[in-house]
Amino acid sequence: MPEDLKYDFIMYDDYKEDVFMILKAEETTSLFSDSRYDPIFQALRTGPLTVKDLVIRYNEIVFKIVGEMDLSKSEKIDLRDKMYRQEKTIYKYLNKLESHGIIAPAGKRFLRGKTAAETLYGRTAKLFFFSDETKKDDLFEEVRLALPIVSKVLSLKQNEEAISTECLFRLLKKIFKHMDVERTEMMEKYSEEIVTMGEEINYNKLRNALRVLDYIYVILRSEEFKKDLQKCY
Repeated sequence: MPEDLKYDFIMYDDYKEDVFMILKAEETTSLFSDSRYDPIFQALRTGPLTVKDLVIRYNEIVFKIVGEMDLSKSEKIDLRDKMYRQEKTIYKYLNKLESHGIIAPAGKRFLRGKTAAETLYGRTAKLFFFSDETKKDDLFEEVRLALPIVSKVLSLKQNEEAISTECLFRLLKKIFKHMDVERTEMMEKYSEEIVTMGEEINYNKLRNALRVLDYIYVILRSEEFKKDLQKCY
């Protein structure tokens, strides 16, 4: 009997996998750069799974990663043993991810003829988008403290009197806001295309790509920002 025909499934009405989700809290976004959780993100891209299935997929993904490393056979075996995870650990990881809203119970799976059920876990979004909202206050304070030096350097370059630091600060806040708006609009408009670019989206690469796009968006509006800067002299 095919594996799927052995089971009955009940999906929760309140479970939903959005196309994308914006994550703002640093303690949440940092989970995506933690190698312990990445195999779970990868495994759940195909849909909700039980913990037992996740254990199998998790270790398959880990073994594949280790197998591609430039290590000796014995080193690979040692690393695989070290990275192998059992149900208890996968439950712990899922609880952590669920507490941050990244993973959610999606339904139940029943073995036909049996009453016992296994919980299905799924992602809350196909694609997660990172915002540095929580760092903005610190960033703006760091920028404000650096502006007197920036002002003096710009005045030397332009052979002008010292530039207004308050004007510079307003301009930089405008630029940061512009980048946020552009990023959000891009995700809303092209999220489906980004999701389908590949099954194995590397979130660190995605984060770096968004940073590059930030710079490009600023360049595209360079004339506008240049005029704003000139008003600061």
